[in-house]
Amino acid sequence: MELHALSLFSVLIAGCTALAGLDGDYQLGEQTASASGGAVSSASVSSTVSSSSSSSSSSGAGGTASSAGSGGEFSCPANYKMETNGGCYRMGQEVDDWLSSELDCESDGGHLVVIDDAIEDQLVPDSVWIGYTERVQSGDFRWVNGSTDAFDTWASGQPVSGGGLCTEARSDGWHDDICSEDKSYLCEYDGLAADPTTY
Repeated sequence: MELHALSLFSVLIAGCTALAGLDGDYQLGEQTASASGGAVSSASVSSTVSSSSSSSSSSGAGGTASSAGSGGEFSCPANYKMETNGGCYRMGQEVDDWLSSELDCESDGGHLVVIDDAIEDQLVPDSVWIGYTERVQSGDFRWVNGSTDAFDTWASGQPVSGGGLCTEARSDGWHDDICSEDKSYLCEYDGLAADPTTY
């Protein structure tokens, strides 16, 4: 019986690895598992999206993960990972300027992350582009999906008027920065299309 449970657990981990399309360590609820089949720790860990994801699609056991976000019921694409808040996220595969980052996210139906609340803000890694910009009109920050949610968490002294046009999430809060700077970025798939008129 114990051997059967261990085998079933190994199949579950392999299926999650294929589903998530992740390399290295990834997080499953409050457990951390290694994609190489290593041990599972039940210690509490943060839910920060921290692994780069593969852009290949997967037909692993279990299919795609489902979520109900603000865009209604949908499934996470194979290269996105579902987090504890029910959202689907993937890290960009390289550093890039803000617009190239947004276009990469859009290439598979997502957009740069739109942070709706403090819970989602805590999932966002340090020093990444997010989908909040004033590229259309200086001083008028807008979310790339047209969302009008009023949530923000600017760092002290931010945003700097005329100091930058795009937003980077950092551990001390959000900072505006010049959009042509190369940074890591976080994509989100929430069933809502990006709205190019907002950026």
